[in-house]
Amino acid sequence: MAVKFNTTSLELTIDNTMVKNLPIVARNPFTLALLNPAVVSRYTAQKNPFFMWAASSVEVGGSQNTSGDVLVDGMPVMLGPKSSYAPTMDNTTEVTVQQNSVDAEYGHSSGGILNVSAKSGTNEIHGTTYYFGRNPALNAVSNPLNRAPNLVRNHIWGGTVGNPWKKNRIFNFFAYEQWRQRDPQFEQRRMMTPQERDGDFSQSLNINGGLRTIYDPLTSQLQGAQATRQAFAGNVVPKARIDPSASKFLAEMWGPNRAGTDITGLNNFGASYVRQLFYHNLSNRTDFNIKDNLRSFVRVSRFRTKLEDQNFTPNKSRLFPNPNGGAMHALNVSGDLVWTIGPRTVLNFRGNYISNNDDYDAPEQYATLANYKEFFPRATDFYTRYLDFGAPF
Repeated sequence: MAVKFNTTSLELTIDNTMVKNLPIVARNPFTLALLNPAVVSRYTAQKNPFFMWAASSVEVGGSQNTSGDVLVDGMPVMLGPKSSYAPTMDNTTEVTVQQNSVDAEYGHSSGGILNVSAKSGTNEIHGTTYYFGRNPALNAVSNPLNRAPNLVRNHIWGGTVGNPWKKNRIFNFFAYEQWRQRDPQFEQRRMMTPQERDGDFSQSLNINGGLRTIYDPLTSQLQGAQATRQAFAGNVVPKARIDPSASKFLAEMWGPNRAGTDITGLNNFGASYVRQLFYHNLSNRTDFNIKDNLRSFVRVSRFRTKLEDQNFTPNKSRLFPNPNGGAMHALNVSGDLVWTIGPRTVLNFRGNYISNNDDYDAPEQYATLANYKEFFPRATDFYTRYLDFGAPF
């Protein structure tokens, strides 16, 4: 903890030795700020670097959640309440936490500042390589009774290299990290029974034990201010009343594979599947010693992340795949120029560009227009012509 007599800020710096030696499961340097007792995280999920809320969802010295500022190399990387780019652990030289940061040099903060400083090259060539792995072949079984293997797989690897381009003048530092993770998940839901698929709901019960009544929409009548309609005879929908397109959709749906958890058949289908993570993070920083009193650097950094759940349907349905996923990407381009004019005067210019893409999205699981064409050929033909502005209707 550093105490400065020319500022009201309280500052804690986690230096390079601690950054290298402390185990960080999430591989996110911003989590080192939690070593400060005044820092409290309000983020409940894993604090991985590609989760944009992980770094910003903290309270520093009593400040409100998401109201502080997150910096990389002294430049902000927050877009609204979310953070953006986070360096890899091996590309981090120190982490600084500042409380009560009310000086004019800081903005967009209610009093808490998290700052991660990236590494730079030197006159000597130096670098690192690393790998962290988790494989079921090396793990204990997940269930000792049925000896089911553990399905979690996690592979993290990467490296860094720093080198001079021109001795004493130009230095470069490159860092790269990649993740490949497979995490088992479980899905359960209520699916139609074979009888229900044929229109027979005579055995379909509600939670109170009564029939789940199916009404005939063609019998709807308005009596005063009240609408009434009649149930299908025997609670069975006649086959002639089932729409042909609906029948095709039913053919794409799968049936139960187990008994339900109650009399309604709730959760009569269950399936295990794998959540896949693909992530890579790369950064390149070039430092220039233009003169003894004039120095600058340029850094280009980005990561791309794809989170995707496998299609768990037993028939590998083209229309009802698993829609869960994520697309989390970030880009950070930074530049800094320091001119030491005299013993008491330093002029510093800095600027950066940041962007992020944080979507709950799984585009590879989407049903395509070709899939739907089998079910609605006339509608999809019309839509195709609509997309082609030159085609007549």
